[in-house]
Amino acid sequence: MIDFALDRARSGRYGHAARHLADCAAADTEIENYGPHPRHADYLNSLRQAHHRKTAFWQRVRAE
Repeated sequence: MIDFALDRARSGRYGHAARHLADCAAADTEIENYGPHPRHADYLNSLRQAHHRKTAFWQRVRAE
């Protein structure tokens, strides 16, 4: 959902995506083995690199 909103620049979905990202951060402490998936910190860094110009999204992330 986060990738969908950001990859397609669905700014109306940024609030939902920011909440999903906050949920992921909260779940991160409970996950012991990510398997083939990136750790939360790595995923967050990849989002920051790929979508650094989407300030409306990052403002909502900071507000969450």
